[in-house]
Amino acid sequence: MFFINIFKLANKAVKISLIHILLSFVYIYKIFIDPFKQKSCKYNIPCSTFAIRVIKKYGAIKGLYFAIRRILTCF
Repeated sequence: MFFINIFKLANKAVKISLIHILLSFVYIYKIFIDPFKQKSCKYNIPCSTFAIRVIKKYGAIKGLYFAIRRILTCF
């Protein structure tokens, strides 16, 4: 039982750290790249803000999927 609890905690820590890594990439994009881009988004909420929301709500894998899917609709 002890080892099962350790693996669950380790799995949770990996998920949380992956979420933080993805969010840090989005925040870096918002701070350093987004101000220099032309404002031509067809959505009311920019894709970077949407990405932050869905990663926080759904987690790293599913949130990244939703964010990439939305970004690809702009091309």
